Amino acid sequence: MPASVWSSTSIFAAVFALVSTPCAHTVTVPEFELVKSILDTAATSDDQNSDEQNRIPGDSSLMGAVAVSTASTTSPQASSFEATIVAQWTTNKQAPSENSAPYLVCGATPDANGYDRAVQISNACAIASPADATVYNAGERTCFHIQMTMNKARCVAALEELKVHVTPYTPWMKVPREAVTGSPPLSRRRFMGILCGSPTVGEIESYKSVAKQALEDTWADDAACRVLDSSFADSYELVQDRMSLLLRPIGAVAVPDGCVLALVASLASGLSMCSVIHDADIELLNRTGRWIIQGSLEKNDSRSLPLHEVGIKGQGQVAQISDTGASLNSCYFYDSSGEVAKDLSGTFDLTRRKVVQYYAKNLRFKQYLPDNYKEIDDPDGHGTHCAGTLVGRVCDYTESECVADSNYIDDGNAPEAKIAVYNIHVGYGLYWEKLHLDSPWDMCTMGINAGAYIHSASWGSSGNHYKVYDQLMDQFTHWQQDYLNVMAAGNDGYYMSSINNGSVMNVGKNTLTVCSTKKTPPYNVDYYSGVGPSNDGRIKPDICAPGGLIFSADTSFQQNTRADTTRQCGTSQKSGTSMACPGVAGGALLIRQYFMDGWYPTGTKVSGNSFTPSGYLIRAVILNSGRALLWRDMGSQKVNSEPYDEHQGFGLISLVDGVYLEGKSKGRIQVFDRLVFTTSDIVAWEETFQIGNCTAQHFSVTLDYFDISNPSLACTSCVLNHLHLTVVKNSETTAFPNGKNTHDNINNSQRVRISHALGDTITVRVNPSNLVQDQTFAVVVSGCLIIDQSAAPSHSPTVASSTPPTSFSDKNYTITRPKMTFQDDDGIFSLLVEYETRLSTKNLNISLFEGDCVTSYNSNEAIKLGMQTGLLLGVYSAFVLVDTHKFNDSPLVTKSTEFGSSVGNLNFCIKAEAIEANISVSYRKDKVKLGYNLSNNIFTVTNNVVEENDILTSDTEVLAKYSVLACRCSPASDCDYNPLVIQQNTLLHICVYPNDTTTVSISNFDMTFEQEGSIVYTAVSFGDSGPDISKSLSVITGDGSRFKVVSRLITALFDSDTFDVRGRAYLEFKAVGKNTRHLIDVRAPGLRSRRDLSGESFAGEAPFNMNVKVGSVIGAAPLSTDGKIISKFAGVIGGLIVLTMMLVFIKMSRK
Repeated sequence: MPASVWSSTSIFAAVFALVSTPCAHTVTVPEFELVKSILDTAATSDDQNSDEQNRIPGDSSLMGAVAVSTASTTSPQASSFEATIVAQWTTNKQAPSENSAPYLVCGATPDANGYDRAVQISNACAIASPADATVYNAGERTCFHIQMTMNKARCVAALEELKVHVTPYTPWMKVPREAVTGSPPLSRRRFMGILCGSPTVGEIESYKSVAKQALEDTWADDAACRVLDSSFADSYELVQDRMSLLLRPIGAVAVPDGCVLALVASLASGLSMCSVIHDADIELLNRTGRWIIQGSLEKNDSRSLPLHEVGIKGQGQVAQISDTGASLNSCYFYDSSGEVAKDLSGTFDLTRRKVVQYYAKNLRFKQYLPDNYKEIDDPDGHGTHCAGTLVGRVCDYTESECVADSNYIDDGNAPEAKIAVYNIHVGYGLYWEKLHLDSPWDMCTMGINAGAYIHSASWGSSGNHYKVYDQLMDQFTHWQQDYLNVMAAGNDGYYMSSINNGSVMNVGKNTLTVCSTKKTPPYNVDYYSGVGPSNDGRIKPDICAPGGLIFSADTSFQQNTRADTTRQCGTSQKSGTSMACPGVAGGALLIRQYFMDGWYPTGTKVSGNSFTPSGYLIRAVILNSGRALLWRDMGSQKVNSEPYDEHQGFGLISLVDGVYLEGKSKGRIQVFDRLVFTTSDIVAWEETFQIGNCTAQHFSVTLDYFDISNPSLACTSCVLNHLHLTVVKNSETTAFPNGKNTHDNINNSQRVRISHALGDTITVRVNPSNLVQDQTFAVVVSGCLIIDQSAAPSHSPTVASSTPPTSFSDKNYTITRPKMTFQDDDGIFSLLVEYETRLSTKNLNISLFEGDCVTSYNSNEAIKLGMQTGLLLGVYSAFVLVDTHKFNDSPLVTKSTEFGSSVGNLNFCIKAEAIEANISVSYRKDKVKLGYNLSNNIFTVTNNVVEENDILTSDTEVLAKYSVLACRCSPASDCDYNPLVIQQNTLLHICVYPNDTTTVSISNFDMTFEQEGSIVYTAVSFGDSGPDISKSLSVITGDGSRFKVVSRLITALFDSDTFDVRGRAYLEFKAVGKNTRHLIDVRAPGLRSRRDLSGESFAGEAPFNMNVKVGSVIGAAPLSTDGKIISKFAGVIGGLIVLTMMLVFIKMSRK
């Protein structure tokens, strides 16, 4: 086999023309500069780079260097970029017809947006829409990363009328420039090869085998490798890590750069390999500045905490921190009533004083810890310090109890919030095994289970380029839009006595990246704080907070106490963006509480005003609050800085300027959350504001949105959905965002800040410039705003009739037989179960049963369900933890008659339930027999029998049963039978609830406002796990027993004297027996239910409808200060309209 190719034909042995290829005349070689403008890869790197840190090893360009160092696999004809493209076409052509390969496909249809170009290509060649695989989106062209067969590539390349350009990925086009430049030396780097698509476990093992053979051949054939008197196995190992293959150095002798490059080229040459990156080391980014974060700048030695003073301290909020753990014996976290379990199960206990969840990943790597570290929660102390800054609350130091001292000055930024700890500090052995990250789909989902929607991460890897973790976190937050990820900007801002430009870490588009400032006036940016921008030019870091010399909690290990169980109140002083990051994350918790407790818009707490903010609204509030900084402190000198530059981003966080608190804030705010543009929208969103009198210095508006993840780690323009923010004052002056004099096509966070005066009229516009997918967004406006708070609640009772439900389509959904591997991690035994599913499967729910596959197992049994990973590319895994100490008394165990309890079988059953297209469509039960010999610690999976593999496909019978009611209601959620007339600028309150709340509850519903049969406004849509308001200005409160929708009415509804409120609701039974199958994670209109497996009953769909009369405008109905309504209306809507809504039962057939 050739050294650099996994297929049967060498890339460089091909001729320049595609002989006998039907589309040969249309396959044109793209210009070097075109590809370079789209991808920043090793193939397009410029050898004239004057930056030594970013030069590629070799005497000329990378292509020249590789041509020399891999002479055995490279012909002279392939030394140019264009020749390698032609050669790659030939390689792809000669592969088996069913094989696919990655291509860069660019569409340049004039006057089309990214979505339109994706649809055009999809329809023309019958391929799945590539919108999710967009790597570049601009006015002149949109480019996609598409994995397809040669026949499909020919079809796409022939689309001349759509101005489509197709380029096959060559090996070096798959390698981002940063993978082979900078530090550390090439010989000490790990390289990660990311496989295309969603290969099965068996396919990954096959790819690994072929790749390993190719690497060994390269080692034997390449001149640069042959100088070493060793084998490939002596210097490297190739291991599997999820959907990737890791090439890791293990030898003591440094491998020459030319040999390393040859190995990278070999790994990248596989047609199933999409990218090869540098798997860089993750680094920790080592009296609190709470008053600075909240907006008090110590004038006259005053240190006020405006949010804490009104009672916003984090109550009801949970944060997740990923770090080196946390010392639970510290008085910042100590709980005299007990501790949450520190294990791998992900269990949580919200009754704990502080730490409600503790995922102890380090337990699986205890063999790497020194003996004196093994029983310590956090021997490093970094995580404890950060957690203290985030949510620490010091307790009165007594031995018998833990009473919080409310006056303690070293409390964290959200002292009444709780925390979920995710320990990523896994060992002190091999150099790459100190910090080990999990996918956000695993880690963040575990935190969400405990109620944590703010994540604090004070770690990162060097480089300002778009990394795998940035990509995955963007993907996760775009899916889970209530979530906000806060990360440190890194401490590499100072290098060789000068500013280290481009040293910022953690540049995810949807991440809030935090820089560090001094904690004393004038709060200069610290010399070490990471310097932006990101590699593709985006503003990074985003926001600054105090990070220099921060006092916070310390560990007992650092305090030299006698054991980790000994309570202590030690503190330490640390500096770094690591310390600034949890301060901002704590501020984000306070902002989340501000909205969820109803402080907006009045500045006082009104429970009826509560709503759950999106993560991008919280980020917008923080960025909108930023105060300008003047300098970067470089020791003996100061470097000028200004907002939006590479040092400070949007400035110094100031929460009191980000929110409105009555009597404390200088100006008012108005927020617009979960607004949406569809790909077909061309009309801008617009709001006009009148300016009154206050002490706010400026009018400030911030647009923020979570962009879709970019699948390319070599993106030169990583933002894919483009929105434009502009502000027009007095119909004369137009201001553009982020200090620019034109539209911003780079950033998905944009701010405009202008002066304003009494009587000004200011209009804010957001324009959907170029979208590849629908885009939700938030807008925050602050200043001397005149805000009408006279919106009065409105109500009207109603009921609906029953109709048969919509069922899902008949498809052959399957969950394949799981792969089971028993693991012994230093005495912690677990069974790793891996299922394979379809790509469209959104989730997999795992549950355990006794051996009969019917009886639920006792949670105190010998087995326990551990961590369940998030679904990624068709493979889902879960850990079944095995407690050998409980084998003797366990009913799951069949003991050996000869050897007693030391030898036998553990018999149990695993049930996996898949979610396909947002509907639960299949499940399987597997009987498992785990043979064991405790004397020798031998475990073997001896049997795996499919007990049941059911697929629900159609409905056959409909029966009517329960009803649901909807009514106009009061702020207290009571039906109002004498409601106020609806007028402009008032709020409509509608309650939806089942007639029998003891038996059933509402799982999901939608709601539209219609006139003459046409939808005028959508107030509520079906969401992933319940009603969704992301596409409206509505607010939802309550639960399945009673939901309340509060919506502002748009002007169009007043074109007539009446409008209809219509919707559909889906119900589920509250009582779930052991044989009950439940359908979860719903969105699309269709079947939603819980049903008994006996087939007797099934819950389904029913619509509701009511008519609302619109009165003439008589006057506003202002809210009193206590939130009660002061009526000023002349007319009322009389009478009760009864609307019967039926719950539908369906008997299901199974295939």
